[in-house]
Amino acid sequence: MTELEIKAYAKVNLTLDIVKKREDNYHDINSVLHQVTLHDTILIRPSDKIIVQCKGVPEEGNLAYKAAYLLKRSFNIQAGAIIDIDKKIPIGGGLSGGSSDAASVLKALNELWELDLNVRDLMKLGSELGMDVPFSVIGGTGIASNRGDIIEKIDSPALNFVLVNPGMNISSKEAYQSLDLSKCGKAMSTEKMIKAIQTGNVTDIAKNLHNDFETAISERYAFVIDIKKDLKANGALNSVMSGSGATVYGIFETKEKAKQAYAELKHKYDFVCVAESVR
Repeated sequence: MTELEIKAYAKVNLTLDIVKKREDNYHDINSVLHQVTLHDTILIRPSDKIIVQCKGVPEEGNLAYKAAYLLKRSFNIQAGAIIDIDKKIPIGGGLSGGSSDAASVLKALNELWELDLNVRDLMKLGSELGMDVPFSVIGGTGIASNRGDIIEKIDSPALNFVLVNPGMNISSKEAYQSLDLSKCGKAMSTEKMIKAIQTGNVTDIAKNLHNDFETAISERYAFVIDIKKDLKANGALNSVMSGSGATVYGIFETKEKAKQAYAELKHKYDFVCVAESVR
């Protein structure tokens, strides 16, 4: 095998309920995660050592680099790989771009190095890298619990999105520090979203979008409310922030309506894209 090319898809949180802070300083969450067609493209070629090339992300801080070394170390692999990442997912935007890159590298190197690991093996390895990596291994739509590393895969109807990022990122650390935990985990939005998904009604799904981070982050950064208003003014059924931000997205009734909103907003914000569900 000379090379592998793989797409690393972004994810949005349809819901994100922060349940409690754990003794290990992580947080228990309930969330419905949903992959969308926005993606990074990763090209992997055999080599005698591991090299990760990704514009704007230092090699040692790249989760893809850590994923490759974790796999190499865990199975005493002598070979390496050159990993080229063409980034399209905004860095630090609440879309799990780094986690998706890491998951894609685990899957690709599993094939390249002929390790014959199953999905559960890869998810377990991924949990050592970050809480969103296990979901990125299986993709599609899933219910996340515990630290976000326990995933139950579910079927979802196809959805149409417009994603907007104002050109900044918000660290998970900052987002968690801004939370008032006494106000979190009250909405029970994940349970409501699961029921809405089961009905297949897009309007019900949009109505139940929720993110416990959103109130705290919007108090610090006014752009969250501004983007939500712009999306709704341009036809979104509803809008919400993804993850710890700074990306905000809207759900649209049709792809055509999403494209119309994109045309109106693409010159106003640093990053705007139309995306669909990955199923």
